[in-house]
Amino acid sequence: MFALRREWGRALVLQSQSCAAASMAAAATAASPKRPRVPAFSTEPPNPNPRRVGTHNGTFHCDEALGCFMIRLTANFCGAEIVRTRDAEMLNTLDAVLDVGGVYDPSRDRYDHHQKGFTEVFGHGFNTKLSSAGLVYKHYGKEIIAKELERGEDHQDVQRLYIAVYKSFIEVMICNVCEAL
Repeated sequence: MFALRREWGRALVLQSQSCAAASMAAAATAASPKRPRVPAFSTEPPNPNPRRVGTHNGTFHCDEALGCFMIRLTANFCGAEIVRTRDAEMLNTLDAVLDVGGVYDPSRDRYDHHQKGFTEVFGHGFNTKLSSAGLVYKHYGKEIIAKELERGEDHQDVQRLYIAVYKSFIEVMICNVCEAL
């Protein structure tokens, strides 16, 4: 019983210390001057005027989560803020829109796949209709891979990986998304 009490007492102390440390950290963060937001998962410097990428609100799915992650790895959208809405007026003000809005137009960075008559595929011998993540990958995948490999987009290693990543990851994810619907 005593050992149990000591253990329980120690756990309370640790919990109290942990809460105190968290409170001090929160206070220090609040008191410190605002620093530029560093983009997650990117080696690019902070973007002082981040662009905004929209996707739907409500439940997040792997499709738009991956699409948002990938588009933020690009030069144009490094550090972009993710805006979750279905409001058409708001969507029209955003720099890119994924998985909502009923428009596929890469020239305007609109990557939805839910509209009637949508038939876009990756090509290169693949015939699966693309999801929003697949659309982002189709248009930005080479840029992302080239950046990571520190090679030009036309380099043969970039080309090979672009196809291999699509075949072994993106298409598999798209097929799983389609089965879940």
